[in-house]
Amino acid sequence: MTDALRHYCRNSRCRTKLREPVENEHAAFCCRGCFEQFYRSRCAVCERDLSRDPMTGEAVKLGRKFCGQKCQREHRRFPRVYSVFASGSYTPSAEHRSDSKSAHFTGLKTRLGTPWSRFALLTQRARQYATTYRPDNTPLG
Repeated sequence: MTDALRHYCRNSRCRTKLREPVENEHAAFCCRGCFEQFYRSRCAVCERDLSRDPMTGEAVKLGRKFCGQKCQREHRRFPRVYSVFASGSYTPSAEHRSDSKSAHFTGLKTRLGTPWSRFALLTQRARQYATTYRPDNTPLG
């Protein structure tokens, strides 16, 4: 049995033509964003709707990837089939990679970050107070 090749993105809001036709339906997306948007409310394996609880029909949080243990086990058996654009399997091109090895010390450094700078600020305020007030706490001038 021959499977039909997919030529267009499966995301209903995109539907752009793919660079090359693909056989795997889980890989039939033009970019990672379309893949994530499509599977945000669907099971990553069987593509069942996850926005409603199947038992009660109530709306649920969309934090799950799978509808149950069966789909989770299937995904563990064949991760490359189902997670084409997933965070671990997608490698960015060389110009998008970061040189940093960890997230420590990546923020802006402020002047009040060290104990000595805090001490300097306190002494500056003390000097300002000393130049604007007399020893008996009456303002100068």
